[in-house]
Amino acid sequence: MAKLDSRLRRGELNAERSAAWFRDQYMNPHESRHSMDEVLRWFERNQIEFISSIPSIGDMEFQEDEQLFEQHSIGNRLDRLSSEIEMLLSGGPDGGLFIMIGRKIE
Repeated sequence: MAKLDSRLRRGELNAERSAAWFRDQYMNPHESRHSMDEVLRWFERNQIEFISSIPSIGDMEFQEDEQLFEQHSIGNRLDRLSSEIEMLLSGGPDGGLFIMIGRKIE
């Protein structure tokens, strides 16, 4: 597979990263797609309070000094959809990858 994979063939990754890429792509290729709203429903069902996300929801630009564990706006459905579309259109190497940060409600 290394001969067919353009990322491995180009030789841009060191040996350790190449091995990690190969394991991720070919030895455990399970990937699933979820929306921000779906993750927020999981949070709600499990009594987890939304704190923040990467990228930020809505028109908020993510800053290097972002306070990830400070309360951020959950936005509305349109804000979250806009963030998801922006991720997909940005053409980054991770596509629509996002991180949601929450805190267990006691």
